[in-house]
Amino acid sequence: MDTAAEQKLVDAIRAELARWLADAPGTDASAINRGEGAYGCCSDFVSTVYERLGGVREAYHLGLSEIGVDQFMTHDEDDEPVAFDETLLTKHWPSVQPPANMTWPDASAMARACDFSAGTHEWITLGQRHYDAECPEGVDNFWDLPFFQRVVTSYVEEFPQPGMGG
Repeated sequence: MDTAAEQKLVDAIRAELARWLADAPGTDASAINRGEGAYGCCSDFVSTVYERLGGVREAYHLGLSEIGVDQFMTHDEDDEPVAFDETLLTKHWPSVQPPANMTWPDASAMARACDFSAGTHEWITLGQRHYDAECPEGVDNFWDLPFFQRVVTSYVEEFPQPGMGG
């Protein structure tokens, strides 16, 4: 991975996060991912990070992509997400594995129960790493982003399943 591109991305995320938090005293990065940020939600945050980097064209030149969780899923005839696309994930995102104590079918059941769809959460990828307002340094597995950690924790607490730590 291009470490210069990664450093530009990390610096841009940190700068935008500082700006958003300065304009919304008493909030934290999780507010952005809950849609309660000073300037909007996670997709708006991605847009402002891209602007800080010089626009979409420059972001793509650096190798960045804006990702939504529904892009990792198969869809039904009404274009609703139904299950995680294990083939896509295995081929293109080998570091992405289901949450602890879950299989891909378990994660898909959770996604349906939690109504994952376009806009559920959006973040930036560079190479195989995933970045958002709460995780400027990035993670290898999107399930390690704090947004998804909260979803998994809530799901396991609400719908305990044998073997899933519930």
